[in-house]
Amino acid sequence: MSNQIITGVNIWWIAVMTITPALITGVVSIIISQLQLKMKISEIKGESEYKARENLFKSYQEKLRANRESSEKFFESMGEVFGYYIVEENEEEKIRILKDQFKFIKLAQKEIPKSTGEFERELRKNKLVTGEIEKQILFIKDTVSKNLEKISEKDMEAILIDYWKVFDLLHSFENTLLEKKRDELFSKYLT
Repeated sequence: MSNQIITGVNIWWIAVMTITPALITGVVSIIISQLQLKMKISEIKGESEYKARENLFKSYQEKLRANRESSEKFFESMGEVFGYYIVEENEEEKIRILKDQFKFIKLAQKEIPKSTGEFERELRKNKLVTGEIEKQILFIKDTVSKNLEKISEKDMEAILIDYWKVFDLLHSFENTLLEKKRDELFSKYLT
């Protein structure tokens, strides 16, 4: 058996050899728990951000839906009446049906510029106005600007068809805006 002399250096060395693995394990545990905490915070933020984006999209959708629902009801009513017009054989009755349609059109004529203006602003704000959309906006404005009091009976059918095109274009604008907003809000989750 060898005689070892216990000195301060030896005690220090023994202490370092004993404590070092515990210290390393403690430091690694702290680093791992901090990384786990950061990952959990990031996950919570991601879920919150997604939910916020989803709510933003829903509110935007609701804003546009109000326009669509009222115009859909109007459009359906016009379609039903126009169906009667198509099957009607009596010319006098056809003219009466067209004149009734024009009552609907006159009601809508006052609201369409407001909707068109809102859509145009949104389309421009989102940089979605192309040459084609510009033409469509001009078509809507031109159609709505016609004095319906001065339309002859023979031109009534063409005007009705133009108004149906107007409603279709307004729906198209709505869809374009919804697609843009959807892509804008959720693109980072789709890539």
